[in-house]
Amino acid sequence: MVGILEREGRVDTAHRDSRSAESHELSGREDSNTDWFQRAGYGVFVHYLEDLQNDPQQVHSLGRETSWDECVREFDARRFADAMGEAGAGYVIFTV
Repeated sequence: MVGILEREGRVDTAHRDSRSAESHELSGREDSNTDWFQRAGYGVFVHYLEDLQNDPQQVHSLGRETSWDECVREFDARRFADAMGEAGAGYVIFTV
């Protein structure tokens, strides 16, 4: 997702790259398996918890009961990507 946001000019890569340079100077080493994580900066974890998702009283819910399939079908990936880009997230991890 960050690649898409970067191509569309919606990620502040200059700020993220400066943090990466500082982190690299502190660690003094390179590791191709984790360098992306240093460059990414802040990230977002999204947890899908069925009991919360399906409880209309919870702020996290859609206000009604939904099945997993409905939730996936109704997920607006572009809107979500836009919001994550505006927040400056360098990565997103979904958990279920």
